[in-house]
Amino acid sequence: MVTLGSAARNAVKIKVRQPLAEIRIQPGTDSHRRAIERFADQLCDELNIRKAAVHTGGPLLAIEVKPNRKSSAQSAARRLQEVCRRDRSAQAGRAHIPRE
Repeated sequence: MVTLGSAARNAVKIKVRQPLAEIRIQPGTDSHRRAIERFADQLCDELNIRKAAVHTGGPLLAIEVKPNRKSSAQSAARRLQEVCRRDRSAQAGRAHIPRE
C-alpha cells in the first residue's frame, strides 16, 4: 500500500515532505478494508498524510474515452462514424462494444 501511495505521489510530482490532507482507498475485499483500517496510522506516517479513509461509495474514477477525430480520420476513416456512434451510446449508458 505504501509503495502504491509513493508511486502515486511520484506520478504527480508531489514530494513526501509536502503533507497531504487525506487519502481515500477503495478496498477490493473485506480483508483489504480491515488491513487499511488496522494500518491507517502507519500508512499516514509513511506517506506524510493526515488522514487515511476507506471509500465505500461508488467508483473513485470515471473513465471517459473520446476519439480524436483529426488523427482518427486518417487511420480509421471508414469506421470513424461507427466509433463516434458507439461513443454516444456509451455516454448514454447503453454501450455494447463487441470484442474483435
